[in-house]
Amino acid sequence: MFQYKSLHQFRWLSAILILAVLLTACGSSKSSVIGKWEVVSGTSVGTLYEFFQDGTVAVGGFASKYSWPDQTHMKIEMGGLGIVYECTLSGDELTLRDSSSQSVLTLKKYKEFNLNAQVIAGTWERSYPNNSGCFKGLGMEMTPQEIILGADGSFTLNDNVNLGIIGSGLSMNGQYTISGNGLHVTASGTQTNSGILGMGASQTQVQGEFNCAATISNSRLTFSDAQGQTVFTRAGR
Repeated sequence: MFQYKSLHQFRWLSAILILAVLLTACGSSKSSVIGKWEVVSGTSVGTLYEFFQDGTVAVGGFASKYSWPDQTHMKIEMGGLGIVYECTLSGDELTLRDSSSQSVLTLKKYKEFNLNAQVIAGTWERSYPNNSGCFKGLGMEMTPQEIILGADGSFTLNDNVNLGIIGSGLSMNGQYTISGNGLHVTASGTQTNSGILGMGASQTQVQGEFNCAATISNSRLTFSDAQGQTVFTRAGR
């Protein structure tokens, strides 16, 4: 009986110790947050946080500061404002909970994956930054609001603007192929212009193609060219 009870207690203590290792307060190992993290749920999905050893952090490319009020909380200051988060680390997942607003950010260690149709398949929404000229090859001056990539290589583009008295829309369908770290897209469709209060409405057939470098991570699809980068984030995250 004594041996059984001792063995049971040993197993229980071992489980507690393993859990403590896997789920730790951020401040107990400050160096563990150093590096680049990506928001995968909560507000601003796709935003990158890059923590540096000197107490600075780049949030979406904007310089900020972070500090440790205690072992379980992290303070991030940006633009003169500071938010104190309850901070938890679990493997490659970082959770920041704002007790004042009850909002929760879940971040994962930033990691890029090999481009393939299964990984990039899904609905993607335009995010920030938006500097590339990739979609000009499809006759667009602006990046579309949404693109849909199918696991079968299908490509769909939707872009609608409604300003009340005037509006426009663009719908295109086509195919994409992957070559190394690049995407080649060919598509055609219809561009509509409702005119002012419905007067002067028009409809134009459009088609085009483009090649752009692309990277895929947990929640970001980034297109790059000589002009810069355009980021899309997965819809519904």
